[in-house]
This record gives sequence, structure tokens and C-alpha cells, in this order.
Amino acid sequence: MKGMKKDKTPGPDEFTSEFYKDAWPTIRSTVIEVVKTFFATSDMPKFFNSTTIAFIPKVQSPKSMGDFRSISCCNSIYKCITTILANRLNVTLSEVVGLQQTTYVPGRSIVDDILLMMVQKVLAMFGDLSGLYLNPNKSTCYFAGESQHVEDRLCSLLGISAAKLPVRYLGIPFTTKKLGPQDYRALIDKVKMKVESWGSYLPKVSWKQATLEKDEGSLGIKDVFNWNRACMESISGICVAGRRLCGSNGSIFLGLMVKVFGGLMLKVLIPGLGEN
Repeated sequence: MKGMKKDKTPGPDEFTSEFYKDAWPTIRSTVIEVVKTFFATSDMPKFFNSTTIAFIPKVQSPKSMGDFRSISCCNSIYKCITTILANRLNVTLSEVVGLQQTTYVPGRSIVDDILLMMVQKVLAMFGDLSGLYLNPNKSTCYFAGESQHVEDRLCSLLGISAAKLPVRYLGIPFTTKKLGPQDYRALIDKVKMKVESWGSYLPKVSWKQATLEKDEGSLGIKDVFNWNRACMESISGICVAGRRLCGSNGSIFLGLMVKVFGGLMLKVLIPGLGEN
């Protein structure tokens, strides 16, 4: 009764909620007893449920029924009982009404359906374009800041289960903060344990064998010394070609090459460089 507005139109009994509030010290016990009797017996006198229907004009000069807005004027006792019923139903309404119903249930909105259908459509388009389709058996949803209804609805729509944060992916935790050394500790320890478990089983291979090509049965690791030597040989070829074109040891071309690659290295690669 306290939550009802004072200026509401009265019902057939012509008693507004303001009357009940002002006279509450006098009628309190009687009103409470009437309400308790209804919930105990499920019996309501007919005059409690009587309603006056009023038509309020929506325009200045109404000419048809569409120009009126109808309102139902109920008795205050009836409003009090229905308010108590609604408040009690709100607690369990989401548990008894299916997830398909997204309106008129606390915590749900018809917008949820629109967003969820968009998610499903985007995932289907991604699968068609990339060939990577959602596998419900290998997928999990993680939520943050969403209502339980949205979580249940999305999982039901996609056919996947939900899990709780925090979670690690490839040993690294998902977090909104900058990762610190302690966040990598579990991954580092796991790698250390794996390497230590190899023990004496590590194969003993010479560096020369390790740098052989893969088709020769090796790892194909690049030998930096040979790699640099091959690069310098290519540079040497360029220098020799330039020398032949310029026809002079003191050419601008050779002078530039000496500054870039060093005179000693070019003398090794180009015998006779700088000699008269």
C-alpha cells in the first residue's frame, strides 16, 4: 500500500490510495487481515475485483473510438493484492518462463534476441568465408558483466557450454591488465620440466651435421659463417663487375664500395685492389 501513488484514479469503491495512507493507523489491522485471508483461502469478494472502465479523449474533438484511450480503475485493495502477487512472481518468473520469451520478464529484453541472432549470423558468415566453422564440442563461452539470462540464451542458441574466468590459453592467462613475470611463471616452469625430462635422451649431433639441409636428414639450421661468406661472395661479384665497367682502381664506384664494406674486406675479395 505504501508503494502506491496517491493521485491515482479511484475504483468503484471511490477510495483512493491516499485515503488508505492517511487513515492507515485506524484501518491497518483490517486491511492486513483482508489481504491475509485472500492468500490463505484464494477467495476474493467480487466487489474487490470490480473495475470501472473510463475513456479518456486523445484529441481535442473525438469522433470515433480510436480517438479515446481506455483506462481501468481498480479498487485499492485489489491493487494491493495484485502488487504482492507480481512481486512474488518476479523472483521465480525467469525460472519458469522459457528462454524463448525475452519480454515481460525481469532481466530480459527483446533487444537480446536481436543481438544473439546477429552473433549467430556473423559466426555463420565467418565459417562460409574462411571454412572454419564453430565446433560446439570444442568451444566454450566466457562472459563478463552479462546477466544470467543473456549467458543462458547465448549458450542455448549456439549449443555450447559456459565457463568461468580466469582462463589460460597456451599457458598464458586472459586478463585486461598488463601481464607480469608471475603470469608467465606457470608456462616457464612447464617448459623447464619438459626439457629436464629429456635428460640423457638428447641426441648428440655436431654443428656441422645440424646445419645440413633437411633433405639430407638434418635440421636445416643456417650456418651464420657460411651464410655471411655467401653474401660477401655475391658482393664481390658486384664489385668485380663494377671494376671492369669503370676500368680504374680509383673509380668513384670502388671508392664507394670501400666506404660501405671496408677496404680490408674488399682487398681480400678483389685481389689487386688499390695497386698501381
